[in-house]
Amino acid sequence: VYHLQQRAKNENFELLLFDSGDVIEGTGLSDATPIHGQYIFPIFERIENYTALTIGNHDIGHASTVELMENGFIKHYNENPSQSIGKYLTANSRKEPSNEFLGEPYSIYYTNFGEKILLM
Repeated sequence: VYHLQQRAKNENFELLLFDSGDVIEGTGLSDATPIHGQYIFPIFERIENYTALTIGNHDIGHASTVELMENGFIKHYNENPSQSIGKYLTANSRKEPSNEFLGEPYSIYYTNFGEKILLM
């Protein structure tokens, strides 16, 4: 990721990095833990410069995983004012019974060229 971002900067183009969810499915690493995602979430948090991430249907299959995400993984992205680590967006996932969004419903991203992009 770092190499591609440096190339984009050197060649004067914008690189947007998204994760479309299902972080904990299929790796074996997270599936082997008592709480799915227990080891994989901290690894993902080390990847810098995401534009945005979102939740996948496999990420919310267990209440313990959702709780782990709320208490750490999602906060890591959404409570940092820096644009450099991206935002965790979940316009299609809400908490019960409060009906609050699990993450942020949208984010405004400002490109290096001064363009504004709505992310949902």
